[in-house]
Amino acid sequence: PARRALCHRRVAETFVAQSGHNHSTIEAQIALHFERAGLVMRALPYYLQAAQSAKRIYANEEAVNYFEHGIMLLAEIAGPTNVERSDLEQLYIDIYTGLGDTQVTVGNYASAREAYRVALQHISPHEHLGQAIQRRKIGDTQSTQHYYEEALSTYRMSERLFDNAS
Repeated sequence: PARRALCHRRVAETFVAQSGHNHSTIEAQIALHFERAGLVMRALPYYLQAAQSAKRIYANEEAVNYFEHGIMLLAEIAGPTNVERSDLEQLYIDIYTGLGDTQVTVGNYASAREAYRVALQHISPHEHLGQAIQRRKIGDTQSTQHYYEEALSTYRMSERLFDNAS
Protein backbone atom coordinates (compact mmCIF):
# COMPACT_ATOMS: atom_id res chain seq x y z
CA PRO A 1 0.00 0.00 0.00
CA ALA A 2 2.78 2.48 0.81
CA ARG A 3 4.54 1.78 -2.48
CA ARG A 4 1.27 2.19 -4.38
CA ALA A 5 0.58 5.49 -2.62
CA LEU A 6 4.05 6.73 -3.53
CA CYS A 7 3.44 5.76 -7.18
CA HIS A 8 0.14 7.68 -7.21
CA ARG A 9 1.85 10.69 -5.68
CA ARG A 10 4.57 10.64 -8.31
CA VAL A 11 2.04 10.32 -11.14
CA ALA A 12 0.04 13.27 -9.80
CA GLU A 13 3.14 15.42 -9.35
CA THR A 14 4.30 14.51 -12.87
CA PHE A 15 0.92 15.54 -14.30
CA VAL A 16 1.15 18.85 -12.46
CA ALA A 17 4.70 19.49 -13.64
CA GLN A 18 3.97 18.50 -17.25
CA SER A 19 0.83 20.57 -17.57
CA GLY A 20 2.24 23.77 -16.07
CA HIS A 21 -0.65 26.01 -15.02
CA ASN A 22 -3.09 24.57 -17.56
CA HIS A 23 -4.61 21.57 -15.79
CA SER A 24 -8.06 21.91 -17.30
CA THR A 25 -8.06 18.56 -19.07
CA ILE A 26 -6.47 16.45 -16.37
CA GLU A 27 -7.64 17.97 -13.07
CA ALA A 28 -9.74 14.95 -12.13
CA GLN A 29 -6.85 12.58 -12.85
CA ILE A 30 -4.47 14.66 -10.76
CA ALA A 31 -7.04 14.74 -7.93
CA LEU A 32 -7.58 10.99 -8.07
CA HIS A 33 -3.87 10.25 -7.89
CA PHE A 34 -3.33 12.63 -4.97
CA GLU A 35 -6.33 11.06 -3.22
CA ARG A 36 -5.00 7.55 -3.78
CA ALA A 37 -1.63 8.71 -2.48
CA GLY A 38 -3.40 9.70 0.74
CA LEU A 39 -2.87 13.43 0.06
CA VAL A 40 -6.47 14.56 0.38
CA MET A 41 -5.68 18.23 0.95
CA ARG A 42 -3.69 18.27 -2.28
CA ALA A 43 -6.49 16.43 -4.09
CA LEU A 44 -9.33 18.72 -3.03
CA PRO A 45 -8.35 21.83 -5.04
CA TYR A 46 -8.07 19.67 -8.16
CA TYR A 47 -11.51 18.14 -7.58
CA LEU A 48 -12.83 21.68 -7.20
CA GLN A 49 -11.14 22.72 -10.46
CA ALA A 50 -12.47 19.60 -12.21
CA ALA A 51 -15.99 20.43 -11.04
CA GLN A 52 -15.69 24.03 -12.19
CA SER A 53 -14.36 22.94 -15.58
CA ALA A 54 -17.21 20.46 -15.98
CA LYS A 55 -19.73 23.16 -15.09
CA ARG A 56 -18.21 25.54 -17.66
CA ILE A 57 -18.92 23.05 -20.44
CA TYR A 58 -22.41 22.25 -19.08
CA ALA A 59 -21.41 18.77 -17.88
CA ASN A 60 -23.49 19.50 -14.79
CA GLU A 61 -23.96 15.91 -13.61
CA GLU A 62 -20.21 15.41 -13.73
CA ALA A 63 -19.69 18.71 -11.89
CA VAL A 64 -22.13 17.67 -9.16
CA ASN A 65 -20.30 14.35 -8.81
CA TYR A 66 -16.94 16.10 -8.34
CA PHE A 67 -18.40 18.58 -5.84
CA GLU A 68 -20.05 15.77 -3.88
CA HIS A 69 -16.85 13.73 -3.91
CA GLY A 70 -15.04 16.78 -2.55
CA ILE A 71 -17.66 17.05 0.20
CA MET A 72 -17.12 13.39 1.09
CA LEU A 73 -13.37 14.00 1.35
CA LEU A 74 -13.93 17.09 3.48
CA ALA A 75 -15.99 14.97 5.87
CA GLU A 76 -13.11 12.52 6.17
CA ILE A 77 -10.67 15.23 7.25
CA ALA A 78 -13.10 17.32 9.33
CA GLY A 79 -11.65 16.05 12.59
CA PRO A 80 -8.41 17.14 14.22
CA THR A 81 -5.88 17.87 11.51
CA ASN A 82 -2.69 19.79 10.95
CA VAL A 83 -4.31 21.61 8.03
CA GLU A 84 -4.65 25.37 8.36
CA ARG A 85 -8.25 25.96 9.48
CA SER A 86 -8.76 28.90 7.10
CA ASP A 87 -7.69 26.73 4.12
CA LEU A 88 -10.21 24.09 5.11
CA GLU A 89 -12.99 26.66 5.62
CA GLN A 90 -12.29 28.18 2.19
CA LEU A 91 -12.54 24.74 0.58
CA TYR A 92 -15.92 24.20 2.28
CA ILE A 93 -17.12 27.58 1.01
CA ASP A 94 -15.86 27.07 -2.53
CA ILE A 95 -17.12 23.50 -2.89
CA TYR A 96 -20.58 24.13 -1.41
CA THR A 97 -21.00 27.39 -3.34
CA GLY A 98 -20.01 25.64 -6.57
CA LEU A 99 -22.43 22.83 -5.83
CA GLY A 100 -25.18 25.36 -5.16
CA ASP A 101 -24.47 27.23 -8.38
CA THR A 102 -24.58 23.97 -10.34
CA GLN A 103 -27.83 22.93 -8.67
CA VAL A 104 -29.35 26.29 -9.70
CA THR A 105 -28.24 25.66 -13.28
CA VAL A 106 -30.13 22.35 -13.37
CA GLY A 107 -33.16 23.71 -11.51
CA ASN A 108 -32.64 21.97 -8.14
CA TYR A 109 -33.34 25.10 -6.11
CA ALA A 110 -33.94 23.45 -2.73
CA SER A 111 -30.64 21.56 -3.02
CA ALA A 112 -28.90 24.75 -4.10
CA ARG A 113 -30.33 26.63 -1.13
CA GLU A 114 -29.09 23.92 1.24
CA ALA A 115 -25.60 24.02 -0.29
CA TYR A 116 -25.50 27.82 0.06
CA ARG A 117 -26.58 27.53 3.70
CA VAL A 118 -23.76 25.10 4.45
CA ALA A 119 -21.28 27.44 2.73
CA LEU A 120 -22.68 30.31 4.82
CA GLN A 121 -21.95 28.38 8.03
CA HIS A 122 -18.26 28.36 7.11
CA ILE A 123 -18.00 32.10 6.46
CA SER A 124 -16.69 34.14 9.37
CA PRO A 125 -19.33 36.38 11.00
CA HIS A 126 -16.95 39.28 10.33
CA GLU A 127 -16.84 38.53 6.59
CA HIS A 128 -19.87 40.67 5.72
CA LEU A 129 -19.37 40.63 1.96
CA GLY A 130 -19.09 36.84 1.77
CA GLN A 131 -22.19 36.44 3.93
CA ALA A 132 -24.09 38.98 1.81
CA ILE A 133 -23.25 37.11 -1.39
CA GLN A 134 -24.40 33.75 0.02
CA ARG A 135 -27.62 35.25 1.35
CA ARG A 136 -28.35 36.85 -2.03
CA LYS A 137 -27.91 33.45 -3.66
CA ILE A 138 -30.29 31.93 -1.11
CA GLY A 139 -32.78 34.74 -1.80
CA ASP A 140 -32.54 34.08 -5.53
CA THR A 141 -33.53 30.43 -5.01
CA GLN A 142 -36.42 31.49 -2.78
CA SER A 143 -37.65 34.02 -5.32
CA THR A 144 -37.41 31.54 -8.19
CA GLN A 145 -39.60 29.14 -6.23
CA HIS A 146 -42.10 31.93 -5.46
CA TYR A 147 -41.23 32.13 -1.75
CA TYR A 148 -41.44 35.89 -2.02
CA GLU A 149 -41.74 36.80 1.68
CA GLU A 150 -38.73 34.65 2.58
CA ALA A 151 -36.81 36.02 -0.41
CA LEU A 152 -37.55 39.62 0.58
CA SER A 153 -36.37 38.97 4.13
CA THR A 154 -33.22 37.26 2.87
CA TYR A 155 -32.49 40.07 0.40
CA ARG A 156 -32.89 42.66 3.16
CA MET A 157 -30.46 40.79 5.37
CA SER A 158 -28.04 40.56 2.45
CA GLU A 159 -28.35 44.29 1.84
CA ARG A 160 -27.60 45.08 5.50
CA LEU A 161 -24.54 42.84 5.39
CA PHE A 162 -23.39 44.46 2.16
CA ASP A 163 -23.78 47.92 3.68
CA ASN A 164 -21.69 46.79 6.69
CA ALA A 165 -18.99 45.52 4.32
CA SER A 166 -18.60 48.92 2.70
